[in-house]
Amino acid sequence: MKTPTLSKITLIVLIFILSFFQASYRIGEEQIKIWDESSSARNGVEMLYSGNYLYANIDGKPDYHDVKPPLQLWVKVLSYKMFGINEFAVRFSTLLSFFLLSLLLFWFAYKHLKSTAAGLLLVIFPAITPGFMNWHMAWHGDTDLLLILFTSLYILYAFLFIESYPNNRLKYLIVLSLMVTVAYFTKSIAGLAPAAGIVLYVILKKRKILFHYQTYLPIGIFAGILIIYYAIVEYQAPGYLESIFNHHFLPFTKYPDTPKHPEFSYYINLLIDRGFYPFAYWLPIVIIPLVYSKNTYVKNFLTYLLTVSLVFLLGQSSAVMKNSWYIGPIYPLLWLILSVSIYETYMIIKERLFPKHFIIKYISYALILFLVYELGLSYKVAFQSCEQRYSGYIDHQERDGDFIRKVLKWSPLVNEINVLRKPNMFNRQMDFYVKRAKYFEDKKINLIYNSGSIKENSYVACADKELQTQITSKFFSKELHREKYGVFYYIIGSKSEPYNYYRYNPHLTDSITNEFLSQYFIIQKAKETHNDIWVTAYNSAKWVINRNEKMAQRNQLLNDLLMLEQSNTFKAFISENIKYDQKRSFNEQYDAIAVNYWGKQFASDYKSSLNLFRTKYLKDIVVNTIMKEMMENEQWLNELSEKALKNGTNVKTQIYNEANWIFSNNNQ
Repeated sequence: MKTPTLSKITLIVLIFILSFFQASYRIGEEQIKIWDESSSARNGVEMLYSGNYLYANIDGKPDYHDVKPPLQLWVKVLSYKMFGINEFAVRFSTLLSFFLLSLLLFWFAYKHLKSTAAGLLLVIFPAITPGFMNWHMAWHGDTDLLLILFTSLYILYAFLFIESYPNNRLKYLIVLSLMVTVAYFTKSIAGLAPAAGIVLYVILKKRKILFHYQTYLPIGIFAGILIIYYAIVEYQAPGYLESIFNHHFLPFTKYPDTPKHPEFSYYINLLIDRGFYPFAYWLPIVIIPLVYSKNTYVKNFLTYLLTVSLVFLLGQSSAVMKNSWYIGPIYPLLWLILSVSIYETYMIIKERLFPKHFIIKYISYALILFLVYELGLSYKVAFQSCEQRYSGYIDHQERDGDFIRKVLKWSPLVNEINVLRKPNMFNRQMDFYVKRAKYFEDKKINLIYNSGSIKENSYVACADKELQTQITSKFFSKELHREKYGVFYYIIGSKSEPYNYYRYNPHLTDSITNEFLSQYFIIQKAKETHNDIWVTAYNSAKWVINRNEKMAQRNQLLNDLLMLEQSNTFKAFISENIKYDQKRSFNEQYDAIAVNYWGKQFASDYKSSLNLFRTKYLKDIVVNTIMKEMMENEQWLNELSEKALKNGTNVKTQIYNEANWIFSNNNQ
């Protein structure tokens, strides 16, 4: 081919940019999706933390549910190391696979089909195919796009091997065996599914390949690698092979629960109605080059693609369990069929009809304009569909994960957060955020399923309206953040207990809190205590109010006790105490005793503490009065002296014990 001109290079770059923009647009914004994306994202975090790169594990134990080989997790771990553990890093492998797949298809068309135009169609088709630009595929970090890249690679390479056979036979076979192995290590048996069509094509077109012993070298290399790998894994994780059989083979014939799309026509209808709409209706154009093209290489290639596509589609349709993304590897084959057919049809018309029929030339140009219009319209529809994801409905099982990732950004100083959610929720998505916080951010996220588990002075995130109502009805709380589905609370305390500082002073508390929010010392204290800034300001305001209330109640108590001060007996008691504590004045001794007794009882009800205080001091007053009367009564004093001598105690102790006994038996 001729060296491309600057204008052609510019067009190629522009098409690549448009296609890649479609794939990369806001790819890191959406929350981790439940099911497969969350599974691989979580297992990638576990692998990075544990250092066990042999198989997926959870909390140091083998994950017997996700038993796919680890290649896609290796890519995840590498991505985490490059970009951090976030949504973009989870989907980076998808983005990279999208770009490499587009590059592979363009290179094949340019290098082997000698068509830049077909290559450009192959670059734009991935960005406008509804089934490809969708869940589990180009939008998210599932394994499927990496699988599609490797299956497309070995499908194209196998064609080159078949066409060039027997030239460089050994080199082709060794490389092909490694490609198939990489595809298998991406998503297990799904990586082998397109190979059945390749075998059928060989049987139909070049049967002699099957009779050469070197043809079976890829099988030997592939089998040897698998035997070694699974022997090591089974030794370290007994039961792993059984799980592989249950999860990867049984769904073709039976499913443990209700079969998912058991009808044979599911994938055919999917491609026509949604997955490859409207381009599925264009596919009959392949008949024109198959019948009229003089290019044998192109005709062989189209026959090869049709064989591999049909065998793959029939095989997948035969399975009991079906999902839309299971036929992902068929899309590059359909793009190739359509792109090559369109280009080859145009070349046939140009060569055979342009010279004879002048009007055909302009009809062809009109059809090209129509094609460009349809491609542009499909690009716009695909872009709008992508955009709708970020402003529409979020599945209820994904709301907690979506909200907690935002909370961690809004309140980076908070070290422990409770997530209140309903039981029987799918936890893999939350596990990703929990493991990331635990292993790499030194934060603790607790999943709780009952509002009764909430404690005072704690942070709670909740994305369920019913549970939010429970929180506000049971607890005094402050909303730190609110969005469409979720609310982030600071739990002050239960409404069933007397939290006077908030119940009696809400406006005062809020007023002081707002004043504190801008203070530098509050920001510093928040960092030291790992608290949200509002919570730090609130706690400081609460402390100020508590202190003021305590001082006010203390002063009230002292004023109440001034009534007792008028009693000469009480003054005498205080004076008696001063004799044993000469360093304090009368007022100091009085104040110290009052505050001491009042402070000890402050944790309980104020009235109760005041009564206890008064009872204590009234008793002391009465006992002191009785002791004074005893010492002034000579007969009484003589009797007590004899008792003291008999009991081996001093007279003062005997007088005090006797006075206490009299008070206790006559306290009414």
